[in-house]
Formats: sequence, structure tokens, C-alpha cells
Amino acid sequence: MLALVDDWGNPSPGKTATEWFGFAAVLLQDSQVETMRSFIKSVCRILGRASTVPLHFRELSCNSKYHITQLFAKKNPAISIVAARIHAVTSPHLTQRGWAYRYYGKEMVRVATHFAADLGEDARVVFHRHAYLKDFGDYIFNKLRNNSWYLKKHQSNQILYDRLKSLSVADDEEEHLLGLADCVANGCHSAMNPDSRWQQANPSCLNLLTECIWKGPSYHVNARSFGAILEPGGIPLNMMPDLPTAIRRHWE
Repeated sequence: MLALVDDWGNPSPGKTATEWFGFAAVLLQDSQVETMRSFIKSVCRILGRASTVPLHFRELSCNSKYHITQLFAKKNPAISIVAARIHAVTSPHLTQRGWAYRYYGKEMVRVATHFAADLGEDARVVFHRHAYLKDFGDYIFNKLRNNSWYLKKHQSNQILYDRLKSLSVADDEEEHLLGLADCVANGCHSAMNPDSRWQQANPSCLNLLTECIWKGPSYHVNARSFGAILEPGGIPLNMMPDLPTAIRRHWE
């Protein structure tokens, strides 16, 4: 299977920080990959652009974003989201972008390997290229894999390395399917972070993907550990009404 992952938000406190930061993953079975490549080409035709031009949702109008996300949701992909509420993070490490990208990024790799195991396939994981992911492969395969603290975790909370075929970072010019991850990431960002002009969040696109959030592997019943992961720890009950429907359904 193929996992396509993109980041959204900014985990560093300060003027450029966002309220929420995280990653969004689109999880495709091997049999779905070519269908989704055709879908990307059809989206380019709808937008009147060449199929070689990467799909960046931040460049689209609100109506185009909604329409394309609606079409994407009808393809019934599996998606997974990790969302970290930045101002609730107490770890000094996780307020540094390098640490945050590795810590939350590893959760996307974990989810991908469990998704693959449930299918009886191997996971190929592709992250959208980012400066803070340049040593991510070394972290996952060498440092984390040999970390005694990590090895003590329950298997459902660990990466299934026997199912991890490859891990890479790529530009969307190299892998056009990353446009699908960009769709979900942009939906997350709009749903969780108020925009700079109106100071309002817009959950409409993310909510179209509500039914696409993965419920988790058949051997584990806690969807919150796989499909919609909120950090740090539990989310206060008084925040529930403010969460997008797509995420709230997995936490109530």
C-alpha cells in the first residue's frame, strides 16, 4: 500500500505559530493507486491546468476546494490525521520544529504500517519534502527502532517495521499523488486554525471526509489511536463542540 503524508500548521510558538499543527495521510491500497492517479489527472482537467502541474489547495478558491474535496471523498479513500494543540504542549522539545516533525511524523508511519498489516500488504510511505524531515529516515530506521523507551510500548503503539517497505520524502512534482495529502492537510488547517483575515475556522472541506477517516485495524478497536489522533493526550470536554465533525465523531 501507499501512504502519502503532508504537514499542516506551524508547531513553534511565536508570531508564526498556529493553534494546531499536524500531519494528514492518505492511505491507498495497492489496487487503488492507479485509479487515484487517473483522478488527479481528471482534477487537473476540471481546473483547466496541465496534468504535470502539482495540485496545491491553498491556491484554489473556496468553491474549487470544496468541489474537489467532495469528488475525492466519493472515491472513498482512507485518511488519517494527527492534530496537536500547540499551546497545550508542555514538552520543550515539541515546541522545536525539528522535534515536532519527527515526533508527530512517526505516528503517520505507525498508522501506515498497521493499515498495511490489516491488508496483508507492505507500506510505502512518502512524505512531502520539508527541511525538518531531511533526517527523518535515519530517525525512523536507526534511532527510533533501537530506542529502549520506544520498544517498551505496546505493539499497537509501535511502527510495524516488518511491514515498512520504504520511507521517502519527495516534492509533489516527483509524486503527484501528494496532491491528495495536500487536500486533506489543507482541510485540516482550515478546520482547526482561524484564517488571518476573518479569524474564523472553516471545517467544511474536512467534514466532507468524515466517513473516510480510518477506523483502525481489525485487531484494534480504538479508532482514536489510528484515524483521528489528538495531541497532547486527551482533549478537554469543553473543546468538543469546537472540533470539526470529522474529528469529533471519533472522540465523543
